[in-house]
Amino acid sequence: MKVFCAWCVKEGKSGFLRDKAPLDDQRETHGLCPAHFSSLNARSGRVAHWSQCLSIPLHDLYWGMNWWLQRLVRTIRLL
Repeated sequence: MKVFCAWCVKEGKSGFLRDKAPLDDQRETHGLCPAHFSSLNARSGRVAHWSQCLSIPLHDLYWGMNWWLQRLVRTIRLL
């Protein structure tokens, strides 16, 4: 999947953030880039904990590695 910053897209910018598992799925999903996340965080008067900022990339990393491992196991079974 392709992840885009919803606010950047609204401003007319590209807004592409990253690819997200499942990688063969070409649909789009949305999130916030670091700049817009910081501005939203500053306006809300609350500061997000660093673990909240890392949770999405770590979740994507987990699913990406899981997807890769499943493909590897399927390939080995075919041999």
